[in-house]
Formats: sequence, C-alpha cells, structure tokens
Amino acid sequence: MDRKRRFFKRILLVVGSSAVLFFAVYVIYMKRSSRHYHLPEKFSGWVTIRFETEGAPPLEEKDGVYHLYIPESGVLETSTRFQTGWARDAFFRRENGQNVELPMNVKVGAENRCFIHDRQDAEPDHLALVKSLPDGVDTVLWDGTRISKSGTVADVRTGRKLLEHFWVSREPEPYFYPHDSLPADRNVWPHEPPGR
Repeated sequence: MDRKRRFFKRILLVVGSSAVLFFAVYVIYMKRSSRHYHLPEKFSGWVTIRFETEGAPPLEEKDGVYHLYIPESGVLETSTRFQTGWARDAFFRRENGQNVELPMNVKVGAENRCFIHDRQDAEPDHLALVKSLPDGVDTVLWDGTRISKSGTVADVRTGRKLLEHFWVSREPEPYFYPHDSLPADRNVWPHEPPGR
C-alpha cells in the first residue's frame, strides 16, 4: 500500500512540476513590452496605429514601456515592430493640462462600462469585403490579411497583424465590437482616414 502511495505522490509531483514549468515558460514567452497610450485633450473617436511603417519614427521607450502619443487625427504611424502577447497597458488623456489615466472598466449602476473599446482581434468577413473592393486593388487589412483582386479572381493571404484599432469614448459607454461599426475607411489601407 505504501509503495502505491509513494508512486502516486511521485506522479503528482512530476505532473505538477511540469505544469508549473509549462505555465512559467508560457508566461515569459508570451510577455511583450507594455504600451502607454497618450491621447489629446477631450479626445474621443477611433484610434488607428500602423506599426512597421517605413520612414516613420520609432516609438519612445522608457523603462521597458513604449509611449504612443496619439495625434488629434487619431492615426499614428511608427517604424517600431508590432509585438503580440500580454502586458500591462495604460491609457491617458489630457484633462485640464494633466494626464489622467482612463480606467478600462467603470461600474455604472449594475453595468460595467469603459472608455476604451475592443482591442481584441475581430474576425473580418473577407468574402463580403472582397466582393465590395474595386478591381485591381492590392491592400492590407488591419488584421494583416493581404487582399489583391483582378477581375473575378481574388487572392486572400493571412498575414501578421500590423495595425491596431480601438475606440475611445468621451464618457464610459457599454462595450461593443468594432466589426459591427468599424468605418469602411479604417478597414482597408492605404486609404487615408477622413479629417476630423
């Protein structure tokens, strides 16, 4: 009986140690540099960040944190490489001359509301988009998918994500999905975003 108990304990020890090691490696491997987003005073609307843009300035980095200074247009281009993984990001907006951190969630009555809406990856409907694109187009979607179209033939290739989109509200609002309301001119590059 003691032999079975010792054997069972050893199995538990090996399985437990393996799980802890796997989790530690996963956490370390999936970690990226944190980003601090600095928004103009009273800013609300779509923010689009295009990473790895040739000729654009790199992001400012201090103490392992990237600082993204969003212009009034809401569109920022940088030559810095896009990193995926988990991190502790923060969002700041100028309020009366001071940087105020915008909380991700605010309790309003029984609802959780937020200023920053949907930074997750959305699954775009590529078929519908291909049908709506003009002939001869060759462009990259915000999720990194490259689409080229010639007549009735379309080539759709998944790629690495280079663009980031999120919506900033003036006051905390209920959560929503960007693929339900993402403006057409923010769906496809290299279209220029409209003036604000």
